[in-house]
Amino acid sequence: MPAVRRFEVRFGPDEGQIPLVPAVATALWVPHRLRGRVSAPQPLYPRRAMAIASPPTDEALTTRRFTVDEVMQMCEVGIIGEDEHVELLWGQLVEVSPQGPPHITPVRSLVTRLARLYPEAYEISPAGPILATVDSLPEPDLAVVRVPEGGFRDRHARADECVLVIEVSVSSQRLDRRKAALYAIAGAPRYWNVDVPARRVLVYEEPRPDGTYALTRQVPIEDELILPEIEVPIRLSDYTAT
Repeated sequence: MPAVRRFEVRFGPDEGQIPLVPAVATALWVPHRLRGRVSAPQPLYPRRAMAIASPPTDEALTTRRFTVDEVMQMCEVGIIGEDEHVELLWGQLVEVSPQGPPHITPVRSLVTRLARLYPEAYEISPAGPILATVDSLPEPDLAVVRVPEGGFRDRHARADECVLVIEVSVSSQRLDRRKAALYAIAGAPRYWNVDVPARRVLVYEEPRPDGTYALTRQVPIEDELILPEIEVPIRLSDYTAT
């Protein structure tokens, strides 16, 4: 199960300020006596040390899910740092591992190659957020996006605007396979999951509203795949040497 991002509540000298903003305060439990006195984040020091406890494992806990709008507000006020390795998936802030050389090297190589192959009407987005659902904002390793008139100056690209979504799996195979359902629901027409250690590519095409793809197949990483809309063959093994 992917690790989820935890939040820490710190009290200041007057014990009346916590680092939340009103729009998202209900996302976390706030003592009744402090409700209505929630402020934006600022440098605070804890009056007393607090341990971080692990949740019990013998019972199911109902967790509060976040929406994309709420998480964007938390980023704007600093509750979530810009350098934090998290993705909003199914309403949860999922912690993802930092990208090591075995992962980032093939991604960079693919970005460079696809940028040369696709014309200016397309944008090659490395690790950029794409809007999937009201509570999911995944950041695939690579997405080929058809740029609309006006571009993306004030919004993220939607999943159904992506010609191709690619995830490169070095140690995240389980999560990346689960993302196929999310991309299908969001209408991403094609999803390639490149499993580097297994030397294979899981190809998903023709998304359906129930979270499945009508066409799925597994091909060796050395086989040619056809890049959509430009009909150019590519071997992903050329960019994922082990």
